[in-house]
Amino acid sequence: CEHCQTALQEAAFLHKNMLALGGETVPIRLREETLSQVHAAFQQEAQVAGGLSLGRVLAAVSAGMGGVLLYLAILWRRVDLNTLPPPQLLAVAVFWGGLLIAACCWVLGRYRLRRLDLGFPALFGILTSGIAVLGLLFCPQETFFALWERSPLSQAIADSLGAGASYALFGLLYALPPALLVSAAMRSHLTDNLMGKGSMAAGLALLLWLPAVYLQCADLTAGLLLAWAGGALVGLFGGFWGGVGLRWLVPIAR
Repeated sequence: CEHCQTALQEAAFLHKNMLALGGETVPIRLREETLSQVHAAFQQEAQVAGGLSLGRVLAAVSAGMGGVLLYLAILWRRVDLNTLPPPQLLAVAVFWGGLLIAACCWVLGRYRLRRLDLGFPALFGILTSGIAVLGLLFCPQETFFALWERSPLSQAIADSLGAGASYALFGLLYALPPALLVSAAMRSHLTDNLMGKGSMAAGLALLLWLPAVYLQCADLTAGLLLAWAGGALVGLFGGFWGGVGLRWLVPIAR
């Protein structure tokens, strides 16, 4: 792969320059011990980057299903899910579980897409969606959306620009805080390929949010749901880049 080719070129360059230095011959014992340690390190790295072991698969499945059950329990306290038929609830839970399990597999398996580490976008999506759902426990109204709908700002925007603009702004405000917090906290992962990481992280986070949004707003039209999703995507991008900015602006974040 491209990563291995780059590593091989760097090793060849180092080897060539070391030979040019000359000097005394390395003792055989030191040479053998060094090479054995390097070989063991390469084997361990290959095993980590090679995918999922059975233990990691079981951990990903357990974490994914556990997350779905926890999210549904939280939503059930704030939303009347009995209005949805059981087959529909089961379909949403299965779809949601599949998404979370796949995201956990990316985190545990250290998979890459070209030079993009899939673990960061997956972890970003899991954490932001988890923070958003857990926040419902501390919301003073039935849901964040119920609080927004009753606010004077929402009514003023809906009257002047339409309901779609109000939903888009709500999606932006809903997504911005958790994305900002998570990206700032994960500053050690923000070293390269920021555009790719930000795009994939925002898309995956939105995908993980959609089942929860559907359960809360199943009676909305497709246009209003799309307006919310568009605003949330902008909020996720803004939160991601805001967290990247905090990494450089705030001394404690370095």
